[in-house]
Amino acid sequence: MNIVRVANRNQSAPVMTRSKVSGITNANKRLFIDYMTSEAYVELNHLGGGAFGDVYEVVDRQGESSALKVPNTTANTTMIQREVDILEAVKGNANVIEFLGEVHDTRGRCLRLEMCLPQDFLQLLMNRGALPLLEVRYFGNQIVGGLRHIHSKGIIHRDLKPENILIGEGMVLKIADFGWSTKMTDKVIRGLAGSPGYAAPEVILGQPQDFLVDVFSFGIVMCIMMTAIKPKITDRTNVYLPSDEFFPSLPTTEEGRDFLEQALAVSTKHRPSLEVVASHAFLNTGYCPMSLPQSAIFSIPPLRNDSKRSAIDEVNVDGDESEKKTRLDHCREGERERRWKGKQATTTKGNVQELNEELDELKKERLAVLEEYKAIKEKERALVKKGRVLMEQELALRDKYGADLDLRVRSSGGTLY
Repeated sequence: MNIVRVANRNQSAPVMTRSKVSGITNANKRLFIDYMTSEAYVELNHLGGGAFGDVYEVVDRQGESSALKVPNTTANTTMIQREVDILEAVKGNANVIEFLGEVHDTRGRCLRLEMCLPQDFLQLLMNRGALPLLEVRYFGNQIVGGLRHIHSKGIIHRDLKPENILIGEGMVLKIADFGWSTKMTDKVIRGLAGSPGYAAPEVILGQPQDFLVDVFSFGIVMCIMMTAIKPKITDRTNVYLPSDEFFPSLPTTEEGRDFLEQALAVSTKHRPSLEVVASHAFLNTGYCPMSLPQSAIFSIPPLRNDSKRSAIDEVNVDGDESEKKTRLDHCREGERERRWKGKQATTTKGNVQELNEELDELKKERLAVLEEYKAIKEKERALVKKGRVLMEQELALRDKYGADLDLRVRSSGGTLY
């Protein structure tokens, strides 16, 4: 089975928040005027584009910025009206992009949406690679919250992917771009929709579609979050059955692998509903933070309420000891995971005793790794000391023999007696 890895680009950029701009007079900026209300909007930035149009950051006369989706010639009146109806229907949820209304410009019916951060969820994943499990739970539960609301309105998104998940203030994910969305009716839904690699097998095969389409796409997004691997189960025209070794080989926990195997089932008979996926142990056990700082777009965020650092956190691992660093990182992650698990556990005598035993084992493992690391450092210092002694001996010999030293070494077979 083919897989595509998501690149990890360590880059940083200034993070913008919702802006209030007034007095813009740049003549090079595009102007959008609603001929029904005479409200004017000035372009600030081009945010991106898709199959049906481009999106711009605009500002109104009051200085409030928003995102304006301007349709291209591909988008017909029926498509625009369908998206407007869907956006109106899904309003009022924190994890769904907020629809602010239409702008009837001479270019067509433009859709005005709430302004989010410049970086979408795809950019976060490209910056970070595979995410820690606590962040996977944090973001995964938000996506579930948005999908639940969308499905409760009888709507299938049909194009869930990281590019269509925006990041709002407070690191709140917002599902956006309803261009492929459709409402469930008595009529059977068929036809190609969505994006290659994220579209469910039944979409590619022309089979009837329902809410399980979004469950499959959600599984692809979760796999990228957990492992930085985008599994190739579908493309534009084909469906590929995962090998028996694929899911067991994924670099995540046993619960995570079980979650992905269920959500990415090729057959709809074996793929669970969104409610079953949302109640899976992977999303509901272990620590899940209440919030994340905006710096999480570019780097691992610090854990809150973690003022006491263990001895292992103070170890400065460098050089070529990558294996040792990996073991130390795993040990640290396990310690933090157990610490938060201990806070959430029921404080019965049996649970406390069990957690204490786990913590004792972890401390022993941590101390063993630390002692092993110290031993390596001692060997390194001994080798450096020996090298300095040899260098001093060589300098003394050169002072004694001068230019004849190299000749004496060659004549003695490499050893100077």
